[in-house]
Amino acid sequence: MIEIFKRNPVAVVIALVMHLVIVLFMLVGVDWLKKPQQPTSVVEVVQARVVDHAKVAAEVEKLKQAEAAKKKTHDAAKSKQEQQLAELKKKQKKEKKRLADLEKKRKQLEAKEQTAIDAAKKRQVKEQVAIDEAKKRKAKKQAAIDAAKKLKAKKQAAIDAAKKLKAKKQAAIDAAKKLKAKKQAAIDAAKKRKVKEQAAIDAAKKLKAKKQAAIDVAKKRKAKEQAEKDAAEKALQDKMREEQFAREGMSVMAAIKNKVNDNWVYMPGAVEKGLKCAVRVRLGSNGTVLLANVVKSSGDAAFDRSVETAVWKSEPLPMPTTPELRNHPDFREHTFVFDPSQSR
Repeated sequence: MIEIFKRNPVAVVIALVMHLVIVLFMLVGVDWLKKPQQPTSVVEVVQARVVDHAKVAAEVEKLKQAEAAKKKTHDAAKSKQEQQLAELKKKQKKEKKRLADLEKKRKQLEAKEQTAIDAAKKRQVKEQVAIDEAKKRKAKKQAAIDAAKKLKAKKQAAIDAAKKLKAKKQAAIDAAKKLKAKKQAAIDAAKKRKVKEQAAIDAAKKLKAKKQAAIDVAKKRKAKEQAEKDAAEKALQDKMREEQFAREGMSVMAAIKNKVNDNWVYMPGAVEKGLKCAVRVRLGSNGTVLLANVVKSSGDAAFDRSVETAVWKSEPLPMPTTPELRNHPDFREHTFVFDPSQSR
């Protein structure tokens, strides 16, 4: 019964009213077999029945009008909801495309950063290989110096041994020839021994001096190699710092463009016409906008003004975390191109 009422409420109401009228006639008790008698007040009875039919008809008409108004309101609400849903889907589609474009740009920036990092790592590996090779060459040179020293020591020992042997032979000859002059021979031998000892002392001093000179040369070479290594490491660090500044600068510039784009009031036809302009921005240390003006117009004055307004509305703008880059004059006052076709 409820389902029938929901599907066709007007018909159900009319049927109920008709049943009510039939019950009313049955209660009045009309007898069709008897001859009707003159009622006490015919006029009043007739008027009462006419008023009841008029009320019923009016009630039915009122219900019809209410149902028609309800249906009209329901149709209008449904049409409005469908229109709102269509607009919402359109906005969602546009936002989804914008997010996809931003994700694509983010991935491209990450790929560039990874390429720069890989190149820096390769350069670092090459430099380490060069340092290792230099250490190997240094070790070989030191081994050659040590071998030369050992050979020289052996030669000196052989010379000393030969000198001693010659001295012994000479002493024997002198002893045989000058048996009587043993004392003088002894004195001469003593002098010779003293001379040999002095020669040995002098040779030892010379050897020590040469060794010290070799040590000084090795120290100078090591100091030079260390200086070259320090210079190479400093150059690498400077280059890595510059690359870090470049990556951070690109990231902050992208953030500035995104924030300006978010605060830009969309102008119909701007993208279709390909409007874009170059904006010079001067920033404070905390991202405060000190100056914002179009230096290369799009040809549309209204579009240029809307871009300048968007820059002022975006205050404070994103700033780098690195103090050197944040305070760099090229960043504190720079120019960027605003192109809505690349961000929407």
